Amino acid sequence: MIRFSPKKLREFNKQLFAEPTFDAFLVPEAHFVTAFRTDFNGNSAEGSSNPEDGLSAKEAACVSWKELRPIALQLVRGQAPKSFSVVLKLPEEQVREILAQASPDEDGSNVEGFYLNIRYAKDELMLTSGCMQKTFSLDKTWEKAWDHYIENYLSRLGLI
Repeated sequence: MIRFSPKKLREFNKQLFAEPTFDAFLVPEAHFVTAFRTDFNGNSAEGSSNPEDGLSAKEAACVSWKELRPIALQLVRGQAPKSFSVVLKLPEEQVREILAQASPDEDGSNVEGFYLNIRYAKDELMLTSGCMQKTFSLDKTWEKAWDHYIENYLSRLGLI
């Protein structure tokens, strides 16, 4: 797990809300506090996967950031929110690619998902990477691979 602070809050928010930069990610939950609180939580949809859409039940329980982004933009447009948090989850296909690059000899079946937690409160934005595993392990190979990947991704964009 690594914590990041974006170089420029305005540029990060532009990339998050107005650009397709994070559109490939899924959103298991998001919360926005403006004049009122708005919550998006995909857990209630768990298990509602359609086999024809190519998504697992866990992915189907999430909404894509691409779909949620226009709604989120309307919530924060005009006046800065009091706070917001967005949990971005990397799709399983991309998780498998990162795992294969990090350690081709291991299957990575213990990895539940890779996450980027975005939290804004009190005029401060904090990003935290996270790797969820199905069972406890002292081996941090997967976590380090995700940390390295997301740090490089954000650096290439000039956000951190």
